[in-house]
Amino acid sequence: MWRTKYALLAASTRWPLLLNVLVRLLPPGDALAGDWDTEYASGGWDWLADLGQVPHNFVIAGYCSRLRPQAAILDVGCGEGTLHAILRQLGYRLYVGIDISAAAVERVAARTDERTRFLVVDGERFETNDRFDIIVLNEVLYYSRQPLRVIAHLSTLLAPDGLFIISMCQAGFRDALRKQLIWRDIGAGYQVLKQISLDDGGGLPRIIKVIHPREPAVSAVHGNRPHGDSRR
Repeated sequence: MWRTKYALLAASTRWPLLLNVLVRLLPPGDALAGDWDTEYASGGWDWLADLGQVPHNFVIAGYCSRLRPQAAILDVGCGEGTLHAILRQLGYRLYVGIDISAAAVERVAARTDERTRFLVVDGERFETNDRFDIIVLNEVLYYSRQPLRVIAHLSTLLAPDGLFIISMCQAGFRDALRKQLIWRDIGAGYQVLKQISLDDGGGLPRIIKVIHPREPAVSAVHGNRPHGDSRR
């Protein structure tokens, strides 16, 4: 069974029509309902600090440090600052972490200093006069109903020649197919500069890509479909 699913997933990356058919045939997934503040306050997201989360966070931080040294970084969906704990060791000019959960931001607010800010705000509506060399979407993009609209909005906050770093895990066959659709749409409208696939050993393979926001195609921004869950 798993060999068959893997073969279908691999084939869907080469044949877009097959990808569309497979997604339509699969039943919709259960929405990840719930209150973010309650989940953070009850320890529901403590697993983000597990050892299995280390590799992809270090890859993202390494990309930030190597591609844009001493960058201004926007971390969308920063949670309790797991990625920030690595970034501050590597150095940055400015770090802004935003999250929809006040409980998560409260836990990390003590790290605030002249170069570091944490804000309670929805990334889809975030506005600022700051411009960022790198915007990180670390396991957060697929919570939006319209991922490409999120990227298009956040692109307005990038400095000239700024970059996105996007990470998405694959939690099962159906989830992987839906996220493959997001990657396909991103690839149609944006330039992929770097990418890497990781397996944390816990059954959650993930893909990390560095994206350059060239002018997206109109169809890519305005014609996208809902993908994945939609808590945000």
